[in-house]
Parts: sequence; C-alpha cells; structure tokens
Amino acid sequence: MATRGARRRGHGARDAWDGAHDHGDDANAASGAGGGRGVGSGSRRRSGDGSAGGGDASDPVGAATRAAEEALSKAGAGVDGDGKPRYDIIGLLDRTSAKLKASGGTLQALGLAEQALSLKKTMYGADSDVVKEAARDVVRTCNAMAMERLGREDFEGCMAMLRRADAWCDPEVGVQCDDMRVLTLNNAACCHRRQGNLKSALRFLKRAADIGTSSMEVDNVSVTYLNLCAVLSQLGMHEKALEHAQSAVFHCQEELMAAKEAGKGGDHMVTLAIAYHNLAVELEYTSRRDMCLQWFKKALTLARTHAASNEALIDMFERSYRNAKKAAKNATGRVVASTAASGAGGRRRGSVASRASAASSQRGGDVRTGASSSSRARPASARAARRGDPLG
Repeated sequence: MATRGARRRGHGARDAWDGAHDHGDDANAASGAGGGRGVGSGSRRRSGDGSAGGGDASDPVGAATRAAEEALSKAGAGVDGDGKPRYDIIGLLDRTSAKLKASGGTLQALGLAEQALSLKKTMYGADSDVVKEAARDVVRTCNAMAMERLGREDFEGCMAMLRRADAWCDPEVGVQCDDMRVLTLNNAACCHRRQGNLKSALRFLKRAADIGTSSMEVDNVSVTYLNLCAVLSQLGMHEKALEHAQSAVFHCQEELMAAKEAGKGGDHMVTLAIAYHNLAVELEYTSRRDMCLQWFKKALTLARTHAASNEALIDMFERSYRNAKKAAKNATGRVVASTAASGAGGRRRGSVASRASAASSQRGGDVRTGASSSSRARPASARAARRGDPLG
C-alpha cells in the first residue's frame, strides 16, 4: 500500500506523455467497456487548441512568454531597474481575460491568462503564492476545456489541452503545482480509457500516483487509486485491482480525517463509499465472497446517508449488493446439495466454486448496467469528468 513520502521537486512526467500514442492497445478488449469509441473507429477530430494564443502547440509556456513580451513592447511599457513593468500590463491582461471568459470567449481568455502568468512568474518567481495561484487557475481552465472536448469525443482536442496544462505545472519550464499535475494526469488517463487505450491510461495513473504519494500539495490521492483499480479491473488484473482498491480506502480515510481536522467540507464520504464498493467488487472477482458482502453493505449505507440525491449511484450499489447476496446464497446451496448427493465433498466444492465464478462473470458481462467490476468502478471516473477533479 502506497503512503506519502518526502516531497520532491523533479516530477518530470514526460515518460507518460511520450508513450501516449500507442493507440492499438486494448482497443478491442475494452470496446463497450470504457464508455467511448475506439481510436480506430474514426471518432477522433482534429483540434487547433493546443497552444497559447495560437502559437506553438509543443511549447505553450514559451508561446505565452513571447506573446507577453510582444504585448509589453507594443504598450511601450519597458521595465524599470528591478525588471518590473512600468505599465500595469498584468492587470490589463487579467481584466481582459476575465471579461472574455464571462462573455464565453474561454479560449481567448486562456491565452491572455497565460500571458499574465508568464509575466507574474518573471516578476515574482515561480515559488510565489501569487504565481502558483495564477498557474492553478490556468491549469484548471485547461482541464475543464479538455473535459468538455472529451464529452463530445474530440480526443485530440482533449489531449492537446491536457498537454498545455501539463506544461504549465511542469517545474522544469512552468510552475510546480503537484495537485494540478495529478489532476491533469488523471484526466489524460480518463481520455485514453474512453478510447480503450487501457495501457496508456495505466501509465498516466501510475505517474499520478507517484507524484501524489510523494507531495504534500496533493490532498486527494485516493481518486487516483480508484482509477487505477478501475483500469486494472478492465484489464482483468483483479488481484492488482484489489490492491489499489485497498489503497484507495486507506488514502480516503486519511483524507477524511485531515479534512475534519481542518474543518473543511467536501464529498470525502461519497468517495469513501465508492472505494468501499470497488473493494467489494474486486473481493468478489477474486472469490472472497464472504468478505465482499460486508463492504457492499458499508458502501450502500454510506451512499444512502451522504449521497441521497444521487439516485443512480444508490441504485447501482443496491443492485450490486443484491446480486452479490444472491450469488453467495446460490453458491452455498450448490455446495450443500452436491455434498449430500455424492460424499465427494472436496471435488464437488471445487466444481461449485467454478460454477459460482462463471455465474459472477456472467453478471459481470452487463457492462452498461453497472454489474461488472469495470462498470462498478466507473462512478469515480464519471464523477471526476463532471466536476473536473482528478478522477479518470
């Protein structure tokens, strides 16, 4: 189980992004399970949103810096002896960006916000609280725009915006914001998962977990483990999925206690309910049915208490709990009947376990109703895409 370690600064995530285009992996195995169309299905659209202000898509930070310098030059502002602009170009950029965003010009607003961020970084330094908050705003906007594109299956546009976000929270060229980087990596994994590229999604999630468990800035690492569990479950790697489900429960409990101590709200109890549910699913898949029922029940109890308005989630949890109880009852009945009939109890119990597993797998085939491990884990990803949190 992963735990938090010492905070590190050099979190280069290029290893995940550089290998993100192996579009063939798992596309067929996951078609219909990931909620999106495969990459080879012709569903991708080209997008030109990858760069700041229409500049170089591969270097949004550099593009924003050049645009900001050009704006300074046109304004005739120059700098004083301390390297600070004589004219409040930053304030102008911020105000104009806010007006554009309010009127629906989100992409143009983002370009101006990036220029303002570049100037703030030059003036105050990358470690300044002002700069970090500005960077978080830019990265959040990029992620929100990426998820909007993902919603309409513009996968290239989604990844372009996420690369743009990642550049700004890369400490080597932008501003170190580990929490925003984890958000971006999770959403990149979500995009790949929607396309059926499960191994690519796995790479992004492993990188997110590495950063999240080693940084004090990240306070919701549990959602990364929920997504790792979901992806591994779709790949059929249920023992590993179980390990990550246990990690998700552990980290979620830690985050819940930290939030209570800080007097913060949030939906940690709902996340914990999802973690309990995914743990139960993987316990069932690995034939620990005597243990899975208690976790299904805990998940349902928490959801009824803390997510009463989320009828779809509660309905899914109720259905999972009901089916698991039915499967456990049927398996027990078969064992008793076969033992009484033949006396070859050990051998017959083995066959019964196999048949019970087959029954469970048959239930698991109904991906769209939430009866499988893949779909049971989906609420975390779906919820993340809606609210922009790092849940892929």
